[in-house]
Amino acid sequence: MDYDKGNTAASYDAGRSYSPQTLAKWMDVVAASVAATTVGRIVDLGCGRGRYSGALAQRFATRVVALDRSQRMLAQVRRQRPARAFGTSALRQNRLR
Repeated sequence: MDYDKGNTAASYDAGRSYSPQTLAKWMDVVAASVAATTVGRIVDLGCGRGRYSGALAQRFATRVVALDRSQRMLAQVRRQRPARAFGTSALRQNRLR
């Protein structure tokens, strides 16, 4: 799906939102899989609107690099998430041979 066509990026979270409790449970699952060391940086590949990016940055008190193919999705991340915690970048479409 090309999220840069149409208005999907603006309404993406409406059908995919979590309660704060559910998101906290997901962060518990992730944290249980991470070694008990300091996390220096997280890359959120295919970040969409950054739902996990913000939670990861807060949970691990680190910088998150949010990457997505869609410029519109990244624009939503930049608008909704604290700039001090994120770097965002568009992925280029590459074909594997």
